[in-house]
Amino acid sequence: MQRTDIASSAHKATIFGCLCDFPSAICFYLHPNYRLSMGAKSQFTEEQNSWLNPVMGEFKAKLTQATGGSSKDDSLLDWKKAKCEDFLREFKIQLEATDDSISVWRERVMRRFINTKARSKESRSVADSRPLLLFPEDDTVGGRDLYRREHMVAINAEATKRREEQGQDSRQHAGHYQRVLRERWDGLSEQEKVGWVEKAEKLQHDDSWEDPQIYRNHEQFAEIMCNLFRGMIGPGKNRVGQAEFHLMYGFRSFDEALDLGWYAYNFTCHHSPKLIYC
Repeated sequence: MQRTDIASSAHKATIFGCLCDFPSAICFYLHPNYRLSMGAKSQFTEEQNSWLNPVMGEFKAKLTQATGGSSKDDSLLDWKKAKCEDFLREFKIQLEATDDSISVWRERVMRRFINTKARSKESRSVADSRPLLLFPEDDTVGGRDLYRREHMVAINAEATKRREEQGQDSRQHAGHYQRVLRERWDGLSEQEKVGWVEKAEKLQHDDSWEDPQIYRNHEQFAEIMCNLFRGMIGPGKNRVGQAEFHLMYGFRSFDEALDLGWYAYNFTCHHSPKLIYC
């Protein structure tokens, strides 16, 4: 019996598995608090997302025009790289003020294209209609970003005032915006900063189960696992041969009920793969 713990900042899951001789069997138990749709926290500010969202919309439109909906077309790849560099230039001052290098930010923008393609129904091949587990970007924020959101109007107004006083156009607005934000945040007392951090943590905790994608993932879980098993057993390269999988799973539903399920998927030399529900 093998045990694996999967932990996140807010949730923990325990998976048990065992592998036996033929008829081979792999049994899994998923703790009901395991969130399939836990994703990485968004590193982009609201202003940066406002710039990126139209670009992603244009990207999805280009995906439908590409042959077979592929994003591997050379011209489309060049377009993505160009947009990525545009973003890095647009927010150069903001990004350099963070602890991360420009190469890290470049990777994050390119990852945004990958996530957008995964979410885009138009980009999926008609031949492959299997459902996907989605990992939506987390919109929760830290204390400083929450402070920025709630004071955005005042910060914008001050940034505009400084820019106009210096006779500058909107291209310099982002730099003034970040300087005003930094000055205001640094001007807070340690107790005030702690208050904003605690408020952000509370919002993150309260909202952590509100994402409807979590429950859509739950509904599609059995079919997704069926497709996974189908690709693993039976004859052929990178397959385990004659085998039988047994899966036991459980989730906590939206109304706090415990939803449990079990099924087996097997293959023999004389029969096609067979799915057995209980």
